[in-house]
Amino acid sequence: MGFVMTKSILFFGDLCNPWTRSYARLEVLRQELPDAIITARNWNSERKIGRFFLKAYFKLQLPLLAPIYLLWGTRVRERHLIWIDNFPLFPPLFIKLLKIIHPALKIIFISEDNFLLPHNHSQLHRFSLPYYDHIFTTKDYVMTRMMAQANISQISDSFDERLIETVKENKYNYCYDVSFIGTFENDRFKHLTHLCSHGIDVH
Repeated sequence: MGFVMTKSILFFGDLCNPWTRSYARLEVLRQELPDAIITARNWNSERKIGRFFLKAYFKLQLPLLAPIYLLWGTRVRERHLIWIDNFPLFPPLFIKLLKIIHPALKIIFISEDNFLLPHNHSQLHRFSLPYYDHIFTTKDYVMTRMMAQANISQISDSFDERLIETVKENKYNYCYDVSFIGTFENDRFKHLTHLCSHGIDVH
């Protein structure tokens, strides 16, 4: 991808508070590329106009609302990379126009969610996936289904150190080996049953 040579990055993410996954990735990006000019735009704005555009984008499937709102006042021609974090922003036609006007521009999409599920994307997003320069996923089944359609790579899940409170190591200070919080997905269920079958107490 040539991240080392990147001079200017336009980052779109859920930056409504410092504890989101997008915010964590933005901080790491700034640490890893201290010389890059990184401009961050929050797609999950608390402003009324931002919430209106977000709801209209999903409910009415209006493809130009998100690009107009998020790119307003931004000089795309000076960018080398557009990083789209965990949200379907640009429709196919808009991505193709960007690539025609700015052929050196790279556009990537990253998400830990299964963005192929209907509740995780808009109809517009599904058609946009093949037009990104690269897609990053943590899901095996997303990799399997998307490999023939898009340039996609799998990355590993990790935790955010800012959310973990350091406690004195003591084998008696917890009740369960593993505590799981989340919705049911078949892949998650297989991981949990694998742990249980190997003597690990899952709550």
